[in-house]
This record gives sequence, C-alpha cells and structure tokens, in this order.
Amino acid sequence: MKNNLFTRSLLLVLVVVLHLFLSTACNKEGDPELSIKESKIELTKEEPEKSLLIANLGEGNLDWNVENIPQWLDVSPTSGSLEPGADDINFTGRLNFRSDEYNADVVISTNAGNKTIEISFNLDREEFTVLPGQGITNVLLGHTFSAVKNEIGIPDTVFHYQYDGQGANFVHESVYPYLGLVLFYFNDHPAIVNNSDQLVFIQCVSSDFEGTTEEGIGIGSSLNQIEDAYGTPSDTITSQSGNLSYEFYAYAQSGIGFYFFNGNQSKCEWIEVFPPVVSSAPLRKPLLNHNLQRKY
Repeated sequence: MKNNLFTRSLLLVLVVVLHLFLSTACNKEGDPELSIKESKIELTKEEPEKSLLIANLGEGNLDWNVENIPQWLDVSPTSGSLEPGADDINFTGRLNFRSDEYNADVVISTNAGNKTIEISFNLDREEFTVLPGQGITNVLLGHTFSAVKNEIGIPDTVFHYQYDGQGANFVHESVYPYLGLVLFYFNDHPAIVNNSDQLVFIQCVSSDFEGTTEEGIGIGSSLNQIEDAYGTPSDTITSQSGNLSYEFYAYAQSGIGFYFFNGNQSKCEWIEVFPPVVSSAPLRKPLLNHNLQRKY
C-alpha cells in the first residue's frame, strides 16, 4: 500500500515537472529575440540618409517602436511588428535645419529589450550670401523646386493662394522656419508645387537667417547702413495690414529690397531677392498679405 502511494506520488511529481518543462520550452520557442548590430549612425549633408537593420532571431513577433526622435531627424517607419526575419529602419537628417552638429540618443524599444542608437548629423553648410537679383548661395532664382529640395530639404509648410500676377494664377509660399527663409513659386495649380516649377523670388524673414550681402547687409541692418552700401532706393512702398505697417525700400534694377515694420528704420526685418527690374518696368507690389499676418 505504501509502495503504491509512493509510486503514485512520484508519478504526480514527474507529471508536474514534465508539464513545467514543456511549458517553459514552448514559451522559449515563442519568444522574439532582438538583434541590432549597429550602435552608431553618422549622417552628413552629402549623405543625410542611412538604414538600420533590425532583426528578430526568435520565433515570436517582435513589437518595436522608435523613441526620442529629435526634430532634425526623420524616421521611417517609426514602429512595427516583425516576424522572424529582418527589416530596415530609415534615418534621414533634415536639410532644412541650420548648419550645425546635431546629436541624439534614439531608443529602439521592443518587447524583447531596448537598444540605444547614437545618431549624429553634421550639417556643414556654407553660410548664405545674399546675391541681389540672383538668390542666395546655392539657392538661385530659376532653380527648380526639385533642385532647391536637394540643397535645403523639404519646406516645413507650403501655403497656397491665388494671385493675379507673374503670369500664373497661384502662389506657393514654401516656408523654412529653421533657416529663416520663404521661397515663392508660381503655377496654375491651386495646391501643388511641381518639381519642375522655378523659384521666382526669396524672402529672408527672421534672425534665424544666417547670411548677409557681400556688403555686410543683413537682418538687423539699419536703413542708414543700407543706403550707405547701395545708395538711395529706387522705390519705396508703404502699406498696412491690421496693426502692422511696413515700408519696402527696393533697388529694383539690382533685384533686392528691404522691409522695415511700424516705422522702425533702425532694424531691417526682412530681405527680398527678386529678378532685376528694367528701368521701364514697374516694380512688382510686395507679396505680403499672407506674410504679414504670420510674421514668421
């Protein structure tokens, strides 16, 4: 009797142990396993995009998410669920930021552990020089939208509105807030900038704009300094939008003009570069109805 009881108890223990063993084995077979060999990615202006290989060496689904993404970096995709195998995560430094050395620790968070990736982005861009009648360094009037994007990236925002000038019906106002730039394109479509559309004129609109003319005139220069460098303006246009008034002092045949707000002639707020105007042609009215309301 005692032997039977002992045998039954032993069998019960063996069954429990076997069950635990099989359960553990099954769980192990169903677990994902994260593998990312790289721990550092270096991006530059010349090579702003690189891919990171994320692999699942286990058997269960690997759920992952990219965290701590800085503003200067685009990541695609930012999350996913990976079956056993591998996939790419693309990292792209944004060219529409100011010239600088950017660094961040981006975290790949998963259900099989986390991985920190050091991202550096060396955006070493030559300081802009404002070129009257031509544009700014490497971004010239007449350049296509595609060529401009290759140089300074995709605009953060594009405003579209109707306009009855420039031989086209619509203005496309491309805003680069981190560079202090607004670029203007014209075409017949109410909401699309085509890659082949040409840059018509440029406005440098804030202290974030890094650059001056060859004469040293930039955002913050006074009207006296401008006149010392260029002489008396050929045209002066004044107007008002709500509580904000402006004076636009233009050198039409040179293709450059300077904006002063609310009668303050001690500080230039904006610079505009446009195609030179021949002496017999009227100066285009400044395109400011939208800009003044935003004040960038």
